[in-house]
Amino acid sequence: MGKLLLKIYYLISPLLFITYIPLFLFTRTRSFSIKTFFKRFFPQIPNFKNSIIFHSSSVGELNSIKEMINIFKEKYPQKPVIITTFTETALEMARKITPNSFLIPFDTKYSINRFLKNANPQFLFIAETEIWPALINETSKRANVYMINARMSEKSFRRYLIISPLIKETLNKFEKIFAQGQDPYNRFINFVSKEKVIITGNTKYDSLKESEIKLKDELKKINFEGRKIITFGSVHPDELEIILKSFILLKKEIEDIRYVIVPRHIEKAEIFKKIIKNFNIRYSLLSQVKDEDRFKDLYETEILIADKLGILMDFYQASQISFVGGTLNKIGGHNLLEPSVYSKPVLFGPNYKNQKEAAEKLIENRGGFVVSDENDIKARIKILLKDRKKLEEISINSKKTLEALQGASERIIKEIGIS
Repeated sequence: MGKLLLKIYYLISPLLFITYIPLFLFTRTRSFSIKTFFKRFFPQIPNFKNSIIFHSSSVGELNSIKEMINIFKEKYPQKPVIITTFTETALEMARKITPNSFLIPFDTKYSINRFLKNANPQFLFIAETEIWPALINETSKRANVYMINARMSEKSFRRYLIISPLIKETLNKFEKIFAQGQDPYNRFINFVSKEKVIITGNTKYDSLKESEIKLKDELKKINFEGRKIITFGSVHPDELEIILKSFILLKKEIEDIRYVIVPRHIEKAEIFKKIIKNFNIRYSLLSQVKDEDRFKDLYETEILIADKLGILMDFYQASQISFVGGTLNKIGGHNLLEPSVYSKPVLFGPNYKNQKEAAEKLIENRGGFVVSDENDIKARIKILLKDRKKLEEISINSKKTLEALQGASERIIKEIGIS
């Protein structure tokens, strides 16, 4: 039954992706343009030999496997490392790791094999939740395929049960599935044998390392240096109102408090501007900070919208307390332990279903706290800023929580048998 469903998928998948044409014609984002449509349907890449492919759909997934990629580059300098991504934003970041970075082809048998013919992979590592039947089945004929940081939500699990034969046929093509924790392990073993699934943790914690802050000049220009900075990272537009309301409450009691808001998607910075304009708050855009003549009023900035790629960790480092977004809406949370790299207390909303392990450990170790609304945010920040001893204690707990969860990359390498 699984093989039959796979054949049917191969027959209909080109038609499915052709229906995307209107999206690529009328959407203005870089990831969905008519140019990228043809790149995905008819991929053209250089010829490689015995390559190692890492597929990560988004920026978040790419960040989570950076350490794994670096280890392979170190272990196998003679083997080309290829990164594939779904979004152009992730592709831009991938090219900073290796020039051999490309958009993932559409999941049709033709497009995938056209890509694989030139890639000539020895290994394919797929991050987190990407179950593409053509990619996995066709690559498994040429290379060893692994899933790393594997997770499966309850919603996905119920959906996969409907097409269980196809999912079983596809997942059994993996050599190993390296699960983030017990919950995904329990779901995956409904489709494959227990021997195929191993709990190794999440490599994203291994990628979290300290680096020197690069934004000192920008912080001076906007008069943030020496202020009480609270960084709100990976924020979505529908979380912004609560955050802004908390600022209005706090600035009545803490005069030198400043917020940095880092959008999850920087292309949505204009939406953030429109929302902030409804509040009586002075704000600036990081992308425009360097133009000193035009922005002489930056010294009055209360909230900075950090609309640049690759600066989130810098602002976590520069802040006293951090909040991680995707937790005040239905997203389910982003990487809660990024602020822990720099020993920062971590605040996050009640919806952390995608970050359950990190959230539970932070709460258990008193390195982080759940905040549900503007009053919670205000109260927790006020307590921490007023009590220096408590702030230091929770900062230490935050760092210890991260350290206890690291090491997944080495565990995976050991299981694969790389010496």
